[in-house]
Amino acid sequence: MAEKKFVTPEVLAILPVRDTVLFPGAVLPLTVGRESSLALVNSLQGDDKLLGVVAQLDPRIEDPAAADLHKVGTLARVHKTVKAMWWSSWKGCSGFRSWN
Repeated sequence: MAEKKFVTPEVLAILPVRDTVLFPGAVLPLTVGRESSLALVNSLQGDDKLLGVVAQLDPRIEDPAAADLHKVGTLARVHKTVKAMWWSSWKGCSGFRSWN
């Protein structure tokens, strides 16, 4: 079976993560707890549920701007969502390729 090709959307949702790096080819559970991050992941549409995962430069920043993120991220797909508590959920993501 041929591997599915993913086209990077012109507009890509960016999920900033703290103390975590998702590499292309890796599958990683991400705990999402910030209200803005939960809203972003829950708003993903379509079968692929693609987003950009980018590590924060300083994990203490609660509401990071573009200048607070590394310049290279990973195109990822959300596979599974498990609600952990009322304020967080776990997302199973797989990385496809890096981008900047």
